[in-house]
Amino acid sequence: MRGVFAGLQRCVVPDAGGQRQCPPPSIERRDIVRLFKMSAEQRDAHPRRHREEAGARAEPRYRPHQNHGDSHGQSQNHAEGQAHQGHVPVQAHTRNRSGRDAPHQHQHSHPHRQQHHQHPHPHQHRHQQQHQRRRSSDRDREVVRQAAACVLVVGDYELRKKLGQGSFGSVFLCKHRQTGFVACAKLEDLRTTAPQVEYEYKLYRSLAKTAARTFVPAVYDHGRAGDFRYVVMDVGGTDLSAVTATHSDREKLRLMSSCLDALRAVHDAGVVHRDLKPKNMLLKTGTRDQVMLIDFGLAKGFRLGGRHIVNQRKGTIAGTARYASVPCLMGTQTSRRDDLYGLCYSMAALFGQPLPWQSVRGATKEERQQKTLELKRTLEPRAVFHSCPAPLARIYLRVLQLGFAQRPDYEKYQELLRA
Repeated sequence: MRGVFAGLQRCVVPDAGGQRQCPPPSIERRDIVRLFKMSAEQRDAHPRRHREEAGARAEPRYRPHQNHGDSHGQSQNHAEGQAHQGHVPVQAHTRNRSGRDAPHQHQHSHPHRQQHHQHPHPHQHRHQQQHQRRRSSDRDREVVRQAAACVLVVGDYELRKKLGQGSFGSVFLCKHRQTGFVACAKLEDLRTTAPQVEYEYKLYRSLAKTAARTFVPAVYDHGRAGDFRYVVMDVGGTDLSAVTATHSDREKLRLMSSCLDALRAVHDAGVVHRDLKPKNMLLKTGTRDQVMLIDFGLAKGFRLGGRHIVNQRKGTIAGTARYASVPCLMGTQTSRRDDLYGLCYSMAALFGQPLPWQSVRGATKEERQQKTLELKRTLEPRAVFHSCPAPLARIYLRVLQLGFAQRPDYEKYQELLRA
């Protein structure tokens, strides 16, 4: 893969000490791409296997001549035996510096030294591997340093820092080249079999015309850059998976109240999220109890011609199995109730309650999903929310009673949270 920055515009940015140049041709672009797509921790810990192998191939290795030492005496005796039988031995030739053929001269050396070279000590291999690993890590640091000095551009925005990466793309912190406005850019490979960035951009523009605009990021730019599609949008705060230890139970209940307001606004606009989980719910910048929903790549409308869609079996599962509803894991169509399932499971994890199906194991993805479905169908609500505040379990019991096309009672859920 040619990477995130294979065809992006490259620029030189002046600073106090002069100009920061893009990496020289000696640093391969695929190195920059692969390392820039990693987080800082991954770059420091990731072993450069292909570089180690390349370095090992480039290392000169001692290859002892077969006719050294005792083998010379054996070949000489063999030649004498052939001459005794009427055969004339052929003398080995090499070329000297003048280009003429010259007899090959065997260089005798100490037999123990030859034996040492033919059978190196195990410590020698270990030292050689450590040296190669040290060389590859030094090269990694140099590539990262020069990649950081190169500013890469999508549209009018400079990519500054990688914020995260998912199965559908990578997200970077970016800055407007003229105004200095800070936003985030989501990039997606043009060759992906399930493109989402363009659809997500149009959906955000549509939601911006409704009451849901206060709960979704605003978008500022979109297009293509090299081999990638991109969309530039508002940057949010930390996701809800990171506030388990920083917020009190009362603040977490206020967060759930904000999530309910966000879901109500999105549902009233005719859209279901279909992948609600802590990673897709961010704190608004500068707040502790206001939520913004992101990652609408799997979202879809649930109204067709002004009427609710009919329930039918799809056979595929949308979203993340850990937070998906029982009907969704059974392969049926998703609706508003499925988003409420995801919210309840996400809030249980937010209160520090490990979900009972969180550690299921299976040889295949389908097997893990089936085990998760069985646990969700058989476990009582008190087994899932036993360490959570009582309002969360009450809301979950009401969600279990929702029909496919039934509108959730958001007002009643808010009353239970305030009780």
